[in-house]
Amino acid sequence: MVYMAVTGSLLGEAVFHSMLFMTIFGVGTIPFMFSVSYISQFNSTKARNTIKKVQPFVIAIMALLIILRGLNLGIDHLSPKLTQAVGANHICKQPVKCCPKK
Repeated sequence: MVYMAVTGSLLGEAVFHSMLFMTIFGVGTIPFMFSVSYISQFNSTKARNTIKKVQPFVIAIMALLIILRGLNLGIDHLSPKLTQAVGANHICKQPVKCCPKK
């Protein structure tokens, strides 16, 4: 999940947006992590084994969705067609001024 959050933060327009994305992700996962560690004490061994068996499939499906989205196939909501190259014209919004000749 952290790798997916890092991938999402790389899409930020500025460094501040990426830092904010990762901060919100971290703060948002704190309650979840505490609840998982607390609730896991009450799970049976059978439930834990089932989760361990299902986990690789969930991760593989999420990885395939990320790869499919990056292929830029033009499929609505799954792999939308990008209209411009990622990162193009996002660094400098102003035209570069040349130094006057001496």
